[in-house]
Amino acid sequence: MKSNSLTEKNNPIPISLGKHDVLDKQVYRLFVLQLKGKITLARVHAARSVNRHLIRLYWDIGKGIVEKQPIHGWGQSVVEDLSRDLPKALPSLRCFSAANLWAMRRFHVEYTDASFLQQLVEELPWGHHLLLLEKVKAPEDNPSIGMILCAQKDELEVEFSLKTKTNPIGVAAYHLTPKLPKEFKGKLPTEKQLLSVVRESFQRDSQ
Repeated sequence: MKSNSLTEKNNPIPISLGKHDVLDKQVYRLFVLQLKGKITLARVHAARSVNRHLIRLYWDIGKGIVEKQPIHGWGQSVVEDLSRDLPKALPSLRCFSAANLWAMRRFHVEYTDASFLQQLVEELPWGHHLLLLEKVKAPEDNPSIGMILCAQKDELEVEFSLKTKTNPIGVAAYHLTPKLPKEFKGKLPTEKQLLSVVRESFQRDSQ
């Protein structure tokens, strides 16, 4: 058997070819690439399916905590109790720490609408949700104006970020340049000025 290399975008795939003509070899190479694509796609679908089930589970756990606390008069200590008892019941799982259970409870509070959960939230991994929960503003906070800058065209995360927005939104593309355009020279703060503002902000927050 002859050992050959199938190349796809500089990614060699080792294959073994017998004594076939050139056309057979080309068909075989194409067949390997097709199988690779199907396998990769199946793995992605499987991972997304597992993620959806986990997100739904964490939401249900949070819902159970929220609903049972007032009914049974359970205080905050129930979360601490669960963080000790669930690992005992399921010793192979390590995702039920007190901090994670509190996050599950808040996750349900933030997304009580199950239809919204099914539409979009289940598509994001749990780690993304933890980061988003950390950035959720408190009810007493003043509204803010800001920008969402995306390094990549991740339509899912952009849609999630803008899902509940009702105020006017402007969408524009941008590109990076190595030098500041002439029309902006002298009109923007310098690096030192920006650092000074950041330092002053940190000093105020620490007081």
